Amino acid sequence: MSAADGLRRQFASQSAPSLSTRSGRPDRYRPSDLAQRVRGLGPLARTEDVTLSVQTADHADESRSGDRDRLLQLTTSLVSLAVRASRHGNVSLRVESPPDAPVRLILRFADLSKAPPGETLLWSGNRRSRATLQSVIKAFVAELGAEVGIAAGLRERTELCITLPQEPAAKGSQRLDDRRVLLVGDARATSDSLSTLLVGRGAEVSLQAEAGHLRRQDAMIVDIDSVDDAASTLFRLRETERLQGRSPAPALALVDAEATPEDIVGYFCAGFAALAFKPICIDEICRKLNSIL
Repeated sequence: MSAADGLRRQFASQSAPSLSTRSGRPDRYRPSDLAQRVRGLGPLARTEDVTLSVQTADHADESRSGDRDRLLQLTTSLVSLAVRASRHGNVSLRVESPPDAPVRLILRFADLSKAPPGETLLWSGNRRSRATLQSVIKAFVAELGAEVGIAAGLRERTELCITLPQEPAAKGSQRLDDRRVLLVGDARATSDSLSTLLVGRGAEVSLQAEAGHLRRQDAMIVDIDSVDDAASTLFRLRETERLQGRSPAPALALVDAEATPEDIVGYFCAGFAALAFKPICIDEICRKLNSIL
């Protein structure tokens, strides 16, 4: 299977429900901000002998709801990888922002059908923390709630179309009635505080410092700051589930608000289904858990 075929199969129809900030409150951004940040990749494009074109449509300066910082980070990462995958070629980004309609990012770059599946810029390599086109697209879907379509054919340029949610999903009091949630981490204060909040939303909570005997659970939350290594911790938990004959429970990573884009895509590559950011917002955590259960 080519890299293009694999990307098309995994991401053409994926979507997630909402676009919200780390605090769970809506932020604002302008589509022109995304274009301006990508234009800053000019030096990288020249180094790779790539012609980089960035265009905006009308209404690009109108404010939209969305997580500005995360959008800027992931858009920059995506275009950077496209530039590196298109050496001696052309990369173009068009930011479409029609009024009363979702913002769309249309990225055209190299012919991925020529790339071997093991190419680490395109496909998940052995280094789980390294960003790839696959992992950044997954972050757009799982973290930002984007819809992603891809078109790529033999001897044709690849086109990615990323449609951003028009507005964050309406927030109410999110519930986890009768859901079994496992908390993983060594920070007792965080675990106790989060456990109390989750119980208040109807969840049944158990604490687990590291992989060991696991009771059956519907989901798990791993406090990234209180484990030695996020990927290794999740791997050990998965091994314990396998040995006990249990199906893998979806895992949410609780991460610091200062996490880098590379950290974030690394968590998704390691197998986390969603992220929530500190300081803890219980509505955000419940909403993310409900989206992956």
